[in-house]
Amino acid sequence: MDLHSFFLLFPSIFMLHELEEILLFPRFMDRNPQLQRRLLSGAFTPFRINVIIYQEFILLLIVLGLSIYFESFDFYLTIIIAYIYHVIGHVFQSIILRQYIPGVLSGIITAGYCTYQIYDAVSANYMLLAYSFVTLLIIFVNIAVSFKMLQRMQETSE
Repeated sequence: MDLHSFFLLFPSIFMLHELEEILLFPRFMDRNPQLQRRLLSGAFTPFRINVIIYQEFILLLIVLGLSIYFESFDFYLTIIIAYIYHVIGHVFQSIILRQYIPGVLSGIITAGYCTYQIYDAVSANYMLLAYSFVTLLIIFVNIAVSFKMLQRMQETSE
């Protein structure tokens, strides 16, 4: 598969991983009430997580469309690299908590495939690895702001 075909496939790969999280996260939180109280303070409800996953998916499609339009895929590549970092984070969470974290299995499979597909492009431009940390920071800020906005919206509607 050529790289441009992989770029078109990546949103499906991303959603495959996210669907595992969507399906397994509620059960994981039910089985870990102490973790939810201590770390999450109830902010991570299934509804909020689903809305943010949807928003991230739409943003991913917009970036893909812009990358195709401008024929420049560097930023899109940094998103794929940030996704691989995200999966590595799941693996570390699983090790630290000594239990299965939703998204680990699909993440390992899809991140491995992503790494295989983008290896040559990243090898030709190692700066993409550095830029991907900036992209990851942007994603974290987006998620944090989105959670805060959803929390406020739900509080005012109640």
